[in-house]
Amino acid sequence: MRVLVIGSGGREHALAWRMAQDEGVTEVLVSPGNPGMAVTPKVTTHPTVGLDLKETIDFAVKSRVSLIVFGPEKPILEGWADHFESLGIPVFAPRKAAAFLEGSKIQAKRFFLEHQIPTARFFEAKDAREAKALLKQCADWKGVVVKLSGPALGKGVFVCANIQEAEAALDQLIQTPQPGQEEGLILEELLLGREVSMFYLIGPNQPALFLGSACDHKRLLENDLGPNTGGMGAYAPAQFFPKHLEETVLKKIIEPTLEGLRQRGTSFTGVLFAGLMVSDQGPMLLEYNVRFGDPETQALMPLLQGNLSETLRALSLGQTMSGISLKSDSVCVHIVQAAKGYPGLFGAPIERGQTIQACGEPMANGTECFYSGVTGLFPDLTTSGGRVLGISAVGRNTGEAKSLAESESARHTFVNAQWRRDIGKSAL
Repeated sequence: MRVLVIGSGGREHALAWRMAQDEGVTEVLVSPGNPGMAVTPKVTTHPTVGLDLKETIDFAVKSRVSLIVFGPEKPILEGWADHFESLGIPVFAPRKAAAFLEGSKIQAKRFFLEHQIPTARFFEAKDAREAKALLKQCADWKGVVVKLSGPALGKGVFVCANIQEAEAALDQLIQTPQPGQEEGLILEELLLGREVSMFYLIGPNQPALFLGSACDHKRLLENDLGPNTGGMGAYAPAQFFPKHLEETVLKKIIEPTLEGLRQRGTSFTGVLFAGLMVSDQGPMLLEYNVRFGDPETQALMPLLQGNLSETLRALSLGQTMSGISLKSDSVCVHIVQAAKGYPGLFGAPIERGQTIQACGEPMANGTECFYSGVTGLFPDLTTSGGRVLGISAVGRNTGEAKSLAESESARHTFVNAQWRRDIGKSAL
């Protein structure tokens, strides 16, 4: 089997690394990929293909791939899966009709209300000025979360402890509009509790197959300070999340979502990633993503048992599948290293061109490096983007995995790297 992974970041590297280990997989092609992926056996990158739909279709047909897996949301939201399906190529990603669950926070929140899916109270606004005027209606909330409705590459959320902070965030958005706010904004009540990411693999008209849970660390700085980012690290599984709540999430959130989509005349194929807050009211849905999470995937893949590529292909063809699970006796901690200037909000420059140390050197047992924003010819890599690389470490418990991930991160790094030393601390 030849598998095509579309994307170029650490998430795609982790997916390619894991599927390259599957029995029956002869090659994993990554388009466009990045030069750091060259370290992984059976993985080849194809940077000239890029992220153009026609080029990717031609490449997939010529390469005779047996499965296509998407990493980033952009091609999913643009409906690429519909085109591949029309060609008879198995693709594990939702069709455009179902992708609104991630592509539009406004449409998604309306859908949650329509199907009685537990979620935070919210107001819609067509722009930041209207949102600012609506803040007076949020006076009894514990805090306000400002969300840009459209795709914002993980940087369209501003968590505000009070009305004054929300006003300041909206003033910045008025002065310097950001990608994702063209469609409008959401003002959402800040929920208190513990946040968890739940991942389900789903085939057309098939029951949801629970893959596992993880906890993302979204803020740039330690102790959950600083601006929101695409994710500065993660650990898996979320050991604090009790088993009985998994059934609650399935019955009150996931199954009503799938039924609601069927009522619209569409089924769901792909990863349904539910971002939840476990509050006094029980699990509450913050938002959906319709693809593998980044950096949660880098914490899940090292724990995965079973044949992932075979499972995804079977589900994409509408076949019931099981047989994959996470190791029950291990924990994985993943630490992201980002360049100076990241997340680059409101035009802040991101530093590039720093040499990455220890590339190609043997790593400690149980650790892997997944590359993202890098350029050059392996092992002579330099930084070229916001999130540059991440270290995943597997241990018998969170403390062991955290210590291992931190020691490798201190060695495998670059000048001015930003990385948190508290990833996984909340689980200890």
